[in-house]
Amino acid sequence: MAPIRIGVIGLNADFKPGALAGQWGIIHIAALKASPLYQVVAVCNSTAQSAARAIAAHGLGEHVRAYGSAKDIAADPEVDMVSVIVHVDKHYDLAKAAILAGKDPLVEFPLASNVEQMEDLQKLAREKGVKAVVGAQAIADPVQHKIKKVIRDGTIGDVVSSYFDTALLLTTADGWSDALAFWLNMEHGGSRFTIGLGHSLASYVDALGEFTTVQSIFKVQDKTVKLLDTAGTVADPAYPVTVPDSFLIQGILSSGGIASYALRFVHSTVNGRGGRWLISGTKGELELTYDQGMMYQGDLGSGAGAKLHVKTWGAEKAEEIEVADEHEGAHITDLHELGKNTGRLYEAFAKGEEDKYMSIDEAIRLHKFMQRIAKGAVWAP
Repeated sequence: MAPIRIGVIGLNADFKPGALAGQWGIIHIAALKASPLYQVVAVCNSTAQSAARAIAAHGLGEHVRAYGSAKDIAADPEVDMVSVIVHVDKHYDLAKAAILAGKDPLVEFPLASNVEQMEDLQKLAREKGVKAVVGAQAIADPVQHKIKKVIRDGTIGDVVSSYFDTALLLTTADGWSDALAFWLNMEHGGSRFTIGLGHSLASYVDALGEFTTVQSIFKVQDKTVKLLDTAGTVADPAYPVTVPDSFLIQGILSSGGIASYALRFVHSTVNGRGGRWLISGTKGELELTYDQGMMYQGDLGSGAGAKLHVKTWGAEKAEEIEVADEHEGAHITDLHELGKNTGRLYEAFAKGEEDKYMSIDEAIRLHKFMQRIAKGAVWAP
């Protein structure tokens, strides 16, 4: 099979990955360069000159074309697919340009700033006959696949209850970058709610199905935060924070089981553990534990020390399930821990493995569910 010719929108010439404009693209470009299933043929930034610098910095080759317009890169006849790896407020326009040109887009999570924009992209994608990948990385993790297989195979029977407790080390206690102030704004499409909660909630719903009823409690502990500029100077000593740093969600699943989900943003955890997910069924239980860190984008296995155990009723002890995918090639396993699941997303799309990545339809269902969570939330003082 010929490699998919891909154009990347949003790539920094710097080699420091991060959340600022163009930095997360470094994770994507490493995965694409390593993959035998893709060929990077174009890069688009805010200017063609910036794109050319990124092409040179990452050694992509003289054949890779530089663009300063999403419409231009999407119109390139040698581009089959377009990756959109920029801040959320630009996702809609850039993904729309790709779809209108008949190109399959991979768009970082969340797909767009609001459900209305997502539904417009959904309509256009259907009209143009294109597929889209939404960058919910945890869905591509082998650990996620093992959990779904245990449930699907009936190893623990019907799901009776699920308890998920996790922490992300993204505290604002020591200050926060002024370039990422939108993360602290509940009304922004790229907030701690939509990204921080949304990423891990995506894997929860992917494994267990949707909620029929839901209740939630939100709390903002740090109601103001110091914003710091790139030099570390205080740009705003008391920037208002409107998005929670603690989330409690519970409800009833469509399967009839009960579900509980807790997420907190902290400096560190008491025992170094990042999370525990316990799923209890009519025939047994499944437990996932992993170290503190970023669950949803990094690799849970080697990257976060994940342990997966299953105990069926009547068994003397729990069985540990190997979390790694023994069939993965070096083009995945040799990637940086933060990039492995991104590489797996690309691989799943290229191979047509639709259960290993989030579609537009699934993204819309998730964000409508999150709207329900937010609308009915009780806010703790």
